[in-house]
Amino acid sequence: VEGFYPARERTKLAVAINGLLAAPSFAAWTEGEPLDPERLLRGPDGRPRIAIFHLGHLSEREKLFFTTLLLTAANAWMRRQGGTTELRALLYIDEVVGMIPPYPADPPTKEILLLLMKQARAFGLGLVLTTQNPVDVDYKVLTNAGTWFIGRLQTQQDKDRVLEGMVGPDAGAGDTRADLDARIGGLPPRAFLLHSARGGTPLTFRSRWAMSYLRGPLTREEIQRLSRTAAPAEGPRAAPAAAGASAVAPASPDPAVLPNPAVSPGAAVSPGAASAGTRAAAGPTSLPPLESGTHLFMTVEGLPGLAASVASPDFVSGDARWRPGLYAAATLRYDEARAGMNVTEDVQKLIFPPSSSGTSWGSARAVTFAPEGLSEAPPAGASYAALPAALLARGALAQLRRDFVEHLLATSTRELFHAPALRLYSRHDDTRAAFEERLSRELAKRRDAEVAKLRDAYASRLGKLQRKLEKERADVLTAEAGYEGRKREELIGGAESVWGFVTGRRGARAISQAGTKRRMTEAARLKLDRDRAEAGAVDTDMAALEERLQEEVRAIEARHTATAEIVELVVPLEKDDIRLERFGILWIPVVL
Repeated sequence: VEGFYPARERTKLAVAINGLLAAPSFAAWTEGEPLDPERLLRGPDGRPRIAIFHLGHLSEREKLFFTTLLLTAANAWMRRQGGTTELRALLYIDEVVGMIPPYPADPPTKEILLLLMKQARAFGLGLVLTTQNPVDVDYKVLTNAGTWFIGRLQTQQDKDRVLEGMVGPDAGAGDTRADLDARIGGLPPRAFLLHSARGGTPLTFRSRWAMSYLRGPLTREEIQRLSRTAAPAEGPRAAPAAAGASAVAPASPDPAVLPNPAVSPGAAVSPGAASAGTRAAAGPTSLPPLESGTHLFMTVEGLPGLAASVASPDFVSGDARWRPGLYAAATLRYDEARAGMNVTEDVQKLIFPPSSSGTSWGSARAVTFAPEGLSEAPPAGASYAALPAALLARGALAQLRRDFVEHLLATSTRELFHAPALRLYSRHDDTRAAFEERLSRELAKRRDAEVAKLRDAYASRLGKLQRKLEKERADVLTAEAGYEGRKREELIGGAESVWGFVTGRRGARAISQAGTKRRMTEAARLKLDRDRAEAGAVDTDMAALEERLQEEVRAIEARHTATAEIVELVVPLEKDDIRLERFGILWIPVVL
């Protein structure tokens, strides 16, 4: 290691990484939606969606940094897919100037983009790259682009770069460099020249009118407003506080954090009034012992798991009023041996506030508390609301613990998809669309394997027939040559006989020889006819065998092309699959 990467260089790298991680400007890159193409391409319901990344507010270095991360994630996702001739996803980059510049420039985006341009199409990932200056793009990108849409180019350098790729040895009539130069230079607005790498004459077309005002890039504030509009509704925000106010109740009741009943929702409370209200509504400062379960207390770290708003540390303090909720956490194990499924899931439920008449887990809300979000140590000097009598009754909490397990047994299931004909099961996190795609690939794989096996079975018989046909055809050629020779001999013999009779030199012997040659010619003809018939029979047998092979191939393709039946398989829980992690009364601070 020392010879390959000296300690001094390793220390320098560690210092650089530490400085990057500690930089405040880097903190934003550790938050937000993860760059997982699977989540970006499909929503939770499995339907496809569009993911848009706006980089206008970033510096050039940050743009290249983010684009490299995104392209690397796309490449990793692509490698997990099987080969296909269909389009699975489309990656569109508006303006690639600076990402793939010509040699010798080498930004981090260049290598990964060139790799995707060469290989992505084999995995069903299409790329659309746009630029106003082709001269600033590496020529390798142009040579790997299958389709070009060329608009009006203003500079001769840009036109020269494009023309170098369009004009080559395969250019047909009318595709000379001068003609294309004139066509590109004369394009009107919103018109483009379509050039395909597969050949053919470039076509001119116009784009249709779009209902867009084309007002230009969005500001960061506008993007934030659009994001809030598109995102799920957030929890209620606190109303603006009046001058001198110390705290304000939420503008609308939040089922997780409720104001003191003595304070009107939305009203600002002065410090003096708040203290008086606290004293007036003060509850016990000690907690009753629990027959089952334990007392838990929410910390500042637990607030994000409960409410969308972020509170200051003053929110959890000894001056706050603590209200009880019923909390339970469990780990669930889903096991389905047939599908090779063995996964766990963490579940946390909260009933807040618990009902005084009766508590049901059906009304519980799902929460997500980090381990540090709950504590078993009570805060000093805290004031607690009274526990409902229903929770203090003998055996009540023990029954609620059992009810929680029964609630999980009744409501917690996992759904798998099963194709009985192929004995194929989905993975635990597969959507139906993802399983159908996997099923389609499996059908194609099995179809190809079955067709290959069938062709191998027919190959021996077809090979024998092919060899026999070649022999019969050779015999036909030999017979044709023999027949033609016999005909020539018979013709010459006949001419000699006629001449002998005319001159008086030949007699009965000549007639006998002519008859013999005639018989031999007839025998040669009969052999030729027989050889031709045998060759034709072998040819017919071979054609019939090939047709039978094609019929069986078509039957296999039809059987595997049809969509296989998909059955939904519900994986339930058993009691042994539920491990109760925490159970008890969760005390939540409420702003007064």
